[in-house]
Amino acid sequence: QDFVEVDNAWLLADMLADIHVGYLNIAEAMIEVQAKPLKTSQLLTEVDLDGTMNPVMRTISLDHALSNDSRFDRVTSNGESLWFLRRLEPEPV
Repeated sequence: QDFVEVDNAWLLADMLADIHVGYLNIAEAMIEVQAKPLKTSQLLTEVDLDGTMNPVMRTISLDHALSNDSRFDRVTSNGESLWFLRRLEPEPV
């Protein structure tokens, strides 16, 4: 696949960092330990992506990977986009 859609924009797939399952497991553990939704920037403090890559592209890369993993759910709080674990979300009433 040459192109990927990220937040209603199309990017060359080669522009994104390679996010392997280990990085996603780290993000999952961080959210689980904090027991609250976290910003992508918070997750990136422990996910060691290529430091030479543009910081915006690191954020876009991790957001794209999280959005394609069923464990994670993008939630909004005070107009801010955060990541949480679906299994920790409260049951609907």
